[in-house]
Amino acid sequence: MMPAISIVIPTYNRLNTLKLALDSLVNQNFPKEQYEILICDNNSTDGTKEWINNLNQFNLKYLRGENKGRSGARNRGIKASKGEIILFTDADIIADGNLLKEHFKFHHRQKENIAVVGREIQINTIAELNNNEIFAKTLHSKGRKKLPWLYFLTGNASARKKDLITSGMF
Repeated sequence: MMPAISIVIPTYNRLNTLKLALDSLVNQNFPKEQYEILICDNNSTDGTKEWINNLNQFNLKYLRGENKGRSGARNRGIKASKGEIILFTDADIIADGNLLKEHFKFHHRQKENIAVVGREIQINTIAELNNNEIFAKTLHSKGRKKLPWLYFLTGNASARKKDLITSGMF
């Protein structure tokens, strides 16, 4: 079965935060066989390769390559992905458990020419992650808007693979 979503994560020497980010993506409220995770490493020297090689995660692909910046890493992930939808996140973003489900839902409401950009909540410490006041303030300001292309912030954004390739990628 082909995955519906490919998650592309560029990284360079971010092992400590990558561990947290990956843990949040492995534990999604979305069928594991319907998504893959592509770690696009720009030749990290902090033990990222060794750590990932010791993981036993069936839907994880490790793509190590020359350091061509975040855009080069994202393009490597797009090319290697098998999913119809590509979701971009970063090695320091802890995903909500419904991230994949929500992106998938929006892409299937409108089939063509859509990019989905989700909310990011900035925190300074892991302790803040459990602070309900921070999340209450941001979650009560929900709203959906159509935005120009320059709002395609890649910490929580997705688009169809074919649209990314047609647009010339990053």
